[in-house]
Amino acid sequence: MPPIAAPAVPSLSPSRAALLAIEQVAGFLRIARILIEDGRRVDLAGLEGEIGRLCALVLDLGPAQGKSVKLRLSALLAEIETIEARLAAATAPSA
Repeated sequence: MPPIAAPAVPSLSPSRAALLAIEQVAGFLRIARILIEDGRRVDLAGLEGEIGRLCALVLDLGPAQGKSVKLRLSALLAEIETIEARLAAATAPSA
């Protein structure tokens, strides 16, 4: 019996790869925010690297493709700012 060949995996377009990366980071941030709101500690190590990879993907996009991810990047930034505010509130000294 001949070996079974693996099915061909279609390559992702640059804009699709960027959108998937945005969704991955957004999912991570949603979970982090929920844990922070629950009073739990979160380890955000590695987030900077993920954001760096996301930025590299977005920088590779052409102008039209870049516009297609702009709204989702804005939402991602808003989520990061929300987490930043929640962390600051959680670590602020009690009066």
